[in-house]
Amino acid sequence: MRGRRATALVLVSMLVWACGEGHGPHHAEDHEAPGHGATGEGPGLRLDDGQRWEMDGHTRSLFAKMAKRVEGKGHNIETAKKLGLALDADIDELIRGCTMTGDAHGELHKFLVVLMPAVEELASSGGEGKLAVVRDLLDSYPRFFE
Repeated sequence: MRGRRATALVLVSMLVWACGEGHGPHHAEDHEAPGHGATGEGPGLRLDDGQRWEMDGHTRSLFAKMAKRVEGKGHNIETAKKLGLALDADIDELIRGCTMTGDAHGELHKFLVVLMPAVEELASSGGEGKLAVVRDLLDSYPRFFE
């Protein structure tokens, strides 16, 4: 699974880079890092002229599913690891069914570049800090995407 995930992460990173090339100037007020408070890292996301990016039904349903998974999850390491594995499977399903294009797709990829390794760390360590990072990222999703 790690090899496939590493390949997917490289492809996502390349697509984000390619999607970012050639776009016009961005305004500073349009940028905000997802999960910045919890992770201290991550690509800056921008809104679509002040509006959230429109996602397709497949993407919306999977992010709703992931958000529901993390609601009220406790501190048990084994439970957190299982949650990480379930979220990892959700991300795989998201990637397999992706049909989006354009700037909304590029912004989603920026988000996934941060979310994917956080979920992978949760699945491997199960630490409460890792769960908080994933929860923070998923909580930030609706600020940029609908």
